[in-house]
Amino acid sequence: MLTYVLIVSPFRISFNNNSDLMNVMDSINDYVFMIDIFVNFISAYEDDEGQLNYHLNKIMKNYFFGWFFIDFVSSIPINNIMNFFDVDIKSYGTLNNLVKIIKITRLLRISKYQKNEPFEKINSMEYNVIRFMNKINLNSQIRMYMKLILMFLIFLHISGCFWHYISTLEYDNSQ
Repeated sequence: MLTYVLIVSPFRISFNNNSDLMNVMDSINDYVFMIDIFVNFISAYEDDEGQLNYHLNKIMKNYFFGWFFIDFVSSIPINNIMNFFDVDIKSYGTLNNLVKIIKITRLLRISKYQKNEPFEKINSMEYNVIRFMNKINLNSQIRMYMKLILMFLIFLHISGCFWHYISTLEYDNSQ
């Protein structure tokens, strides 16, 4: 799911791709992230001393004052809400931009999981790439360079989509 968010979300935001398959994938992604919110409210966290904290009240407080707002905003199924109220979002320029900003918050979730080592190993594209490189017996320096190139390509993809989006905003404002 995080790979989908990392690759597809910037593309959808900047190019207004609203195919049925992408809408279904976005809905699945939204609902998985909603489930993740509930799981985070009951999952132990590592405190400042490096100890796992299992006290439910402290877990809820830590999550609520930490990542909850970003997780909640990024999990809003905005496409489903707009379809339910039969709103053509493209006809409302400001609303369309607001929806895109809400979708950008999904990218912030990725930084959250990069800090959480066990979760990263389960869900990260990086783990799968490293596992593949271990199978083909590459030395560690080549693996490091390949990882760097992959991160650079992802950065280029996101920044390219961002710049395309900025150009469409300028084009819309000039008309």
